[in-house]
Amino acid sequence: MSKELFLLALTIPVKLWQKTSILRSALNLGSCRFYPSCSEYFLQAVEKHGFLKGFLMTLKRLSMCQPSYSCEVDEVRN
Repeated sequence: MSKELFLLALTIPVKLWQKTSILRSALNLGSCRFYPSCSEYFLQAVEKHGFLKGFLMTLKRLSMCQPSYSCEVDEVRN
């Protein structure tokens, strides 16, 4: 499978998740405390660093998603 096809297969579920943000807001399921959102961060990290490193960076970021952390800007780093 080509790299582009592999990345497309990874991004489709994330983009579908992003499309449900209005529904999640209506159900009061909360919102991401970071900018960009965690799903957008994943897409950017995978595009910039490849799947493995991008995935690990996203897991690290998700581990910070708890009440003790404040809202903040957290861009994908080089």
